[in-house]
Parts: sequence; structure tokens; C-alpha cells
Amino acid sequence: MKNLFTLIVAIVAVFSFSPEAGAQDGQTHPVLVVNSSGKVTLQYHPLKKYVASGKPALLYFWVARYDECRDEAVRIQALHKKYKDRGLIVLGVPMDGEIDETTASLTELGITFPQLFDMDEVPSGDYGVDGIPYTLLLGPDGKVVARDLRGDDLEKAVQGCLGG
Repeated sequence: MKNLFTLIVAIVAVFSFSPEAGAQDGQTHPVLVVNSSGKVTLQYHPLKKYVASGKPALLYFWVARYDECRDEAVRIQALHKKYKDRGLIVLGVPMDGEIDETTASLTELGITFPQLFDMDEVPSGDYGVDGIPYTLLLGPDGKVVARDLRGDDLEKAVQGCLGG
């Protein structure tokens, strides 16, 4: 029942998601935060906490059931752990709306960065995501710095956004 409630809240809230509106007007959006023990917490934050917040943001679009996405999620988690204290914000954007499967994967893989579900494909549509896994690095001003980078190229771009 709790997962059904979380799903309903996430669906309703995601319909109003808009990077530009949320970043400018302070409107809050639901974000599922999963800690390393698997506890899911529903929190509300303005999108500007993540995008155009004065800090670089890495958005990771993925689907938990795909091995390539799972492998990349582990690499993104390593970047999150390495650079969060330097100001990097990491936000996962699961594309399939499968909250239970995603939550189980987050726990299994040790993923701790927040997840904003993209059930109506608004964030992915706004940012031109055309496949998964897909990374999007935004500068402190919310403008796109790099798209769809992996491995060393992604880490170099993150370092560049953080000033070296």
C-alpha cells in the first residue's frame, strides 16, 4: 500500500515538472530518496535545489532492469561519492516508472543519490534524451555543459565544472 501511495504521489507531481518553472518559481516537486539501507523517503524540494542552484548538476536517465544502466549507475554513484563534498549534485531519473524495481536496484547496488521518476517523460523530453543510459551535465547556471558522456570523459567534464 505504501508503494502504491508513493507511486500515485509521484505520478501526480511529475505531471507538473518543468525545469524552467521549477528552477525559477521555487515550486516543490516530489523526490524519492533511497538511503544505503533501502529506506525510501518521499521529500519535496524545489527543482532549483538540483538545477540552476549555483552548483553543477549531473542528471542520470536510466532504467533499473537494464544491465548497462545498472553498471553505469554504479559508476555515477562513485562520482557522487567522490565529488558531492565539492558541490556536485547528482539526480537519477528512472525512465520506466517502476518504483519497486528501481528501489530494489538502488538498495542492491548501493545507490544513494536522489531519484526523480520521469513517468510522463517531461524531464527527458525537455532535455532531448534519446536513449538510455544517458547523462546530462549542467553547469551551476543550469545550462547544459555536456551530454551522454561516460567514464573518464564524464569525470573530466565534472572536474571542469567544479573548477579542476
